[in-house]
Amino acid sequence: MTLTFPRKTLISTTLIATLSLAATPVLSGPGNSGSHGGGGSHGGGGSHGNSGSSHGSSVSASSGGGSSQGALASSLRKLNGVVHANDMALENASDSSVHGLARTWRDAEGAISTLDGQIGTLQDDIAALGGTRTDEDIQAEIDALNPDDYAAEEDYNAAVAALEAEKDTAPSQAELDGQIQAKQDEIDALNGQIGTLQGDRDAAWLALTDGRDLSDDAIAALKEKLGME
Repeated sequence: MTLTFPRKTLISTTLIATLSLAATPVLSGPGNSGSHGGGGSHGGGGSHGNSGSSHGSSVSASSGGGSSQGALASSLRKLNGVVHANDMALENASDSSVHGLARTWRDAEGAISTLDGQIGTLQDDIAALGGTRTDEDIQAEIDALNPDDYAAEEDYNAAVAALEAEKDTAPSQAELDGQIQAKQDEIDALNGQIGTLQGDRDAAWLALTDGRDLSDDAIAALKEKLGME
């Protein structure tokens, strides 16, 4: 897709706003929730929910007591085996087993977080490009210079020379549009990967919980075991 904008100011407002909205899917599920790829939001829209917290309900129990442990085990159910498993069992379990599904959920969460950070970097790049002066911008500034505004001719000539030097290294409008679009294409590709990972993550979570709400304590225990805390 070729984008055309007549002036620099349109790059920093219309283009970036449009690209940001186009790259802002709404995520759901037990993991990172919010938007990935929104302009200036660094991939997560500031809404990086605790994995599974949107499915959980708090359980009130005294720390270390038998009722607390019983409530935790009751909420975890088949995930008790995961919480008490050794690391080798977790890593070597088949993908379809409870341990394997927990591993899939963990890995998808981590990958989404990594891609989210990459999107944030690309958003920063787009924002920076939005402030770039093109050679057309600089030429317009040169054309607007008035020798009568300068005390001496050499002062006018020096101002022109400085702008000409800047113009020599400035991109054209078309080149700048291409750079911005290339970054946006990267964001779109990363969002596609995130969508796939979300599907894997949410399917694994559904299989692990059978659609139940887990307590906050249960989710915290699971994440700690999986090295997600």
